[in-house]
Amino acid sequence: LGADYCVQDPDPSCYYNSGFPSCCISSSDGGSACPETPPPCEVPAYCNDELDTSCYIDGVPKCCAEEGCPPEERPSCDIRTTTTTTTFTTTMTTTEAPYQTPDQNYGPPVEDGAATILPAGGAMV
Repeated sequence: LGADYCVQDPDPSCYYNSGFPSCCISSSDGGSACPETPPPCEVPAYCNDELDTSCYIDGVPKCCAEEGCPPEERPSCDIRTTTTTTTFTTTMTTTEAPYQTPDQNYGPPVEDGAATILPAGGAMV
C-alpha cells in the first residue's frame, strides 16, 4: 500500500511536481516507494514568502516555479535598481528698474489716435 500523503491534497508550497513528493510521482502504485512520513519540503521556504516585486519580476525567484532553487540561500534579485541623482544649477540675472513713487513723473502721455494713453502712474504732464 502507498504512503497516505500521496493520495491526500497536494501541497505545492512544499513540493514541486504538482504538490506531491517525488517518490509519489515516480512510482505508478501510489507511492509504495515512499517512506511512512512525508519527506522534507523540496520547495525552499523563501518561495512562499510575501511577493517582492521590487526584487523579482514575478515576486519570487524564477527557480521557485520549477525545481532547482538552492535550499537555504535566496537567489539574487532579477531586478536591478539604480538610483541616479541629477542636480541642475540655474543662474538667473534680473535687472530691476528703480522704484518710482506715484507722484513722480513717468513721461509724457502718448497719443494713439482715438485715445490718450497715460504712462504708468497716470499723471498728465
